[in-house]
Amino acid sequence: MLLALDSADPPAEHDGMYPCGALLAANYSVPILWLSLFDTDGLVTWPGIHGSAFTAVVQPRSECIERSRARLGDWSRRWPEVFGDMSEPWLSYLRAVERPYLAVWAEELSWMADSDQTWAAELRGYLSCLDDPGSAGSMRRWTKVTSTPMGADLSRSALSGS
Repeated sequence: MLLALDSADPPAEHDGMYPCGALLAANYSVPILWLSLFDTDGLVTWPGIHGSAFTAVVQPRSECIERSRARLGDWSRRWPEVFGDMSEPWLSYLRAVERPYLAVWAEELSWMADSDQTWAAELRGYLSCLDDPGSAGSMRRWTKVTSTPMGADLSRSALSGS
């Protein structure tokens, strides 16, 4: 879930299942546009609603918007047919959010990994590869990140620029 928060603290209000007031939700993935908002400096450990603590990501909204704008600008030049038409609507949506922090609540995603440490390493890898999608080390992660239901479906040849 993509959340807007008043602080970098975990959301206190929930319905027993999920945090209240989520902006957007996705099924079993973190969409590429959401990832475009964050970098690895935003990784935090939050208490879970259903048990164990898990790795989430939270950062100031203004930094998130600027980071997403820069990344989408680069990606739109690389892959205009994928990112060209969605950049401005996405950034306009984010500018309308009034709370000072954005976060990704990933409790359920962390359950699909062997451990929270595994999930944290995956999330760190996804965030790290976003600024260098054409590098050999990032290719596998970019392919996984961009083939999510709400992400762009980019082929290996598109990623390498051929």
